[in-house]
Amino acid sequence: MKYGAWLALSCAAVVPCFLWLACPGGDSGRAVAVPPLSLDGYLDEKLPEAPKKQEVLKADNFACHVCHANYQTEELALVHARAGVGCVKCHGPSLDHCDDEAHEIPPDVMFSLEQIDAQCAECHKSHHAPATEVLARYLKRVPAKIEPGQVVCTDCHGEHRLARRTVVWDRKTRKLVVGEDGAAARAERPVLEVCKASASRPQTVDADASRQEAQQEIAMPMDPWAPVQPRGADNSRCHTCHEDYAKEPLAEEHRKANVGCVKCHGASLGHGNDETGAVPPDIMYWPERIDPACAECHPKHNAPANETLVRWRERFPEKTDPHSVVCTDCHGEHRLKSRSVCWDRKTGKLTVCPQK
Repeated sequence: MKYGAWLALSCAAVVPCFLWLACPGGDSGRAVAVPPLSLDGYLDEKLPEAPKKQEVLKADNFACHVCHANYQTEELALVHARAGVGCVKCHGPSLDHCDDEAHEIPPDVMFSLEQIDAQCAECHKSHHAPATEVLARYLKRVPAKIEPGQVVCTDCHGEHRLARRTVVWDRKTRKLVVGEDGAAARAERPVLEVCKASASRPQTVDADASRQEAQQEIAMPMDPWAPVQPRGADNSRCHTCHEDYAKEPLAEEHRKANVGCVKCHGASLGHGNDETGAVPPDIMYWPERIDPACAECHPKHNAPANETLVRWRERFPEKTDPHSVVCTDCHGEHRLKSRSVCWDRKTGKLTVCPQK
């Protein structure tokens, strides 16, 4: 009974305290309810992106990237690293170069302008790129190289050059380039003064001639008792009027491969029998149609970039839009020098020949 009285007295004293805390200010105070949970303003919240997984390359160029960090993302180095071809494949282990904090020991292997294309060709035997793409890249990246023979692979592919050099070597002798004052060429001396380009490479051989020599001549089946005929396709009917095409390089090269005029221009019997020359060939080609027709038999364009540029400079330098260039601009002389009759090549209708 005694303890029960004490417990009741304690409760009587504590309860008013809680009520006073909940309602400060006496009777005028009111308890403030907690607002309900709301997601307003958070529904469109963007969470931070998870870090991207680092690409694992087949070749490890880590030792080189200690100093040459710019080559971690450089296109040419990156493409080769993905294929398992590291810096050492072209430049050697270059251990002394890596360990030299003065940066005066060169890499084991360096390349002068004359050596670049030959080095690339050890792995890349052919250059399958449309002529229009070659010209577009050239005009965009190295138009200052007026002599196409000076263009090398790295002019068009990647950015495989140091943006800033503190040390310069002669790439043939691997010796430090020294200025007139006897000091090694460093950043204080303009790089162009100490890195003069070597003489341009010799001009490439005539591509048509070399390909013509390599072209196998396919003989047509013939009667052994018949008079001897030229090997290949027989274009004699076309040459009755178009005598100039008997020796035209493009027509002659195709004839030797057993590809005659009719393969591209159709039988054209009406054209061949029309002495007035008013009936057009069965098939004609306007500029947009030429390349697709050639690509039916020649799906790839395997020619060195500088050879393409040499031909462009020689034959049609006025065509500054690469997309206006067509196969017959570079190959052969497959156009009539003089026209007495002209047709609209899309409709086949007679038209007036342009005045020259």
